[in-house]
Amino acid sequence: VYQRHSVMRVNTDGVLLGAWMQIVSTDKKLLDIGTGTGIIALMAAQRLKKTSVDTEDKNNFAVYGVDSDAASCSEAKTNFAESKWAKILFTENIEFQEFAAAHKNRFDLIFSNPPYFTDSLKSPNKEKSSARHNDNLSQADLIKGVTACLKEGGRFALILPTEEAEDFLKKVKFLKEHFSQESVFPFLQLSRKCSVFYKEHGQIKRVMMEFVYTRLPADCRDEKLTIQNEMGYTNEYENLTKDFYLAF
Repeated sequence: VYQRHSVMRVNTDGVLLGAWMQIVSTDKKLLDIGTGTGIIALMAAQRLKKTSVDTEDKNNFAVYGVDSDAASCSEAKTNFAESKWAKILFTENIEFQEFAAAHKNRFDLIFSNPPYFTDSLKSPNKEKSSARHNDNLSQADLIKGVTACLKEGGRFALILPTEEAEDFLKKVKFLKEHFSQESVFPFLQLSRKCSVFYKEHGQIKRVMMEFVYTRLPADCRDEKLTIQNEMGYTNEYENLTKDFYLAF
């Protein structure tokens, strides 16, 4: 994966989300918000092709990666073109708010490793600061855009640090209560949640969440994942990511 110019390079968060999020055989149109190098979109394409191997319309798929940073989009485009799944991968340099307004109710699955810093010290590099801070894409804008783009019954997966994940869940609840009548309109319902521990017996460092866009209440499955113990990488982490790491 080329990542010389992208402001968001390949990292553990992206690989975790790409391996953990659910992909099913009925998924046809997928969207990666803030694609960066395109790593999660590439993982999704790999998994989508594997999941759809027995379906008759296995070529009727598309994975879109959008990013407001031109250099990242250019690099993602290169990575897409040189992959085995080039025919189903597309990228666009655009603000997500603008993209969402033009692509309503189109996607079966949306995923994102979004910017999450709000008030912390910013990098002097404008592009890197934009990729890490949510000034250009607030949690509220992300939620509104996702609900606009998803088909009913579609899913949204993301990964955030612990505090930001709590804030995100509060924001979803607030928007649901103020802008959606559940009996009439669908909204995001939390269906899976995974607490990620970098070290065994350590603190939760990341939270992965998956929502269903539905008008019905959803049961949430709570999960835990530990990346390393005193022996090295855990079996659960290796099993989750082995299709994407040559070392495993």
